[in-house]
Amino acid sequence: IFFRRLLAHVAMLFLAPVIVIVCFVASAVFFPKHGKIPYYDTNFTTLQGTAGIDAVHRNALPHKGVWVYVLNSKYQLLLPRRGAHMKTCPSTLSIIGEHNDPEDKDWETAVRRGLREEIKVPQDIADMPLHPLSLVTFRHQYANGRTDVQLSWRGYVVYHRPLEFATMDRSEVDAADVKGKFYDLAVVADLAKQKPEAFCDEHLARVVISRGVYDICKDLGTSKVPACAKILADGIDFEF
Repeated sequence: IFFRRLLAHVAMLFLAPVIVIVCFVASAVFFPKHGKIPYYDTNFTTLQGTAGIDAVHRNALPHKGVWVYVLNSKYQLLLPRRGAHMKTCPSTLSIIGEHNDPEDKDWETAVRRGLREEIKVPQDIADMPLHPLSLVTFRHQYANGRTDVQLSWRGYVVYHRPLEFATMDRSEVDAADVKGKFYDLAVVADLAKQKPEAFCDEHLARVVISRGVYDICKDLGTSKVPACAKILADGIDFEF
């Protein structure tokens, strides 16, 4: 009996940390990172309250968020593939997008928090200088009935190494897509025009991807990114 109790005690000592780790990983994978987010009046100036992300979208409540274009040192764009379990735009390519949390004191706080949450390796991507593009009001109804009414900060960061992949948060992507890939800007621009469904729908492909790549090219210039010459020459057919 003594040895049975001793073995049971030793087993618990070894199993307890394993159970804690399993529970932590499961909570990170299966439960959302965010609780409630702030929503505002139609001018995005007066806070009206907080609500769950699903409720905010189902009721078309005005809210704030950030769109972050992550580039490597070759000026290629990170486009992770959203998981099949995502309620909106499952299994499509996307940039880094985050809703502002109640704790975010400004746009920069939201951007850097979003980068740390969504990109696990390398973590110092979140420390790179921010290059703002614009602040826009984005309105869009998705195929699942959800509606976005979002004041969106748009900008990009450039990582200092020529990464081919970035390791993404597993709660956002499928296991097979945990390594988000970087793409040449010219390839992204062509894909958005020729296969807009790769980015969920035609509106998102134009507004988020095509316009984003165009504005990044305007900001960086053709001396840094020669492929931007064609992108800028082709122009853009969308104005915010």
